Amino acid sequence: MPRTVAPNLITVIGTIIHIIGNLSMALQEHGKPNWPPSLLFFGICVFVYYTLDNVDGKQARRTKTSSPLGMCMDHGCDVLGVSFIALGVARVILLDDHPVALLFTSQMAVLGSFWLSVWAQYHSQGILVLGNFVNNI
Repeated sequence: MPRTVAPNLITVIGTIIHIIGNLSMALQEHGKPNWPPSLLFFGICVFVYYTLDNVDGKQARRTKTSSPLGMCMDHGCDVLGVSFIALGVARVILLDDHPVALLFTSQMAVLGSFWLSVWAQYHSQGILVLGNFVNNI
C-alpha cells in the first residue's frame, strides 16, 4: 500500500466493498437457492473487506497517523460490517424466512459481543486481553 493512501480511506473503501457484497446477497429472491456467481462475489467482497480492515491499522502505524478518531472510525465501520455479514451469511444458508427475528437475534449476538470486546479494550488501556484460553491453544 502506498504511504500516500490515508488509513481512513482504506477503511471506507473496504466497508463500501463489504456492503456491496452483502447487498448482492440480500437482493436475491428469498426462499430460492443462491446463484453460484453471487456466492463467489460475496466471498471475494468479504475477503477484500477483512484484508483492508487489517491493513488500515498497519498503514496508520507505518505512516504514524494513528489517532483516536481513526480507531473510532475503524470500529464504527466494523460495526457496520459485522451487521451486514450476519445478514449476508443468513441469506447464504437460507435463514431469511423470518427477517425480523433474524435481524434481532443476529444483531444482538454479533453487536453485543463486539460492543463488549471494544469496552474491554477501552478499559485495558487499548490492549484487548482475551484471557488464558488463547495462550493454551
